[in-house]
Amino acid sequence: MVVLIVGLLARVAVPAYQRYTYKARAAAVMSEIHVVRVAAYAYNADTGEWPPDVSRGLVPPELRPYLGSGFTFSRPHYLLDWDHWVLPDGTPSRPDTETIVGVSLTTTDATFGRAFVELLGPSVAKTTITDHYTFVILGTD
Repeated sequence: MVVLIVGLLARVAVPAYQRYTYKARAAAVMSEIHVVRVAAYAYNADTGEWPPDVSRGLVPPELRPYLGSGFTFSRPHYLLDWDHWVLPDGTPSRPDTETIVGVSLTTTDATFGRAFVELLGPSVAKTTITDHYTFVILGTD
């Protein structure tokens, strides 16, 4: 009887624990993205430009002085990616939009990706393509 009760409790507790773990990891990533966002705006305020696009997992060299020592875009379960798209003709709905900048989370863990998107909420500009979840910093309303 005790084994049955412990089994039932574990069946309920383990999925709840996993959900909280994913939400906590997503919150940590969102915190990192906000650090990158603040660094990018500081760089833009100093130079009038945005750092150019770099490969995923790499910190843009222009942002290094604005980020804390040892800040990395490469983590065990995900990579961050600085995105900077120049749009000479704008977007179809916003022809005056010349630049879109953002930070993407790349992970093969779809549950983690969904937790990240849920944390962003409906009012945040974002895109999702397979294992790539982009938080838009500038370029859309």
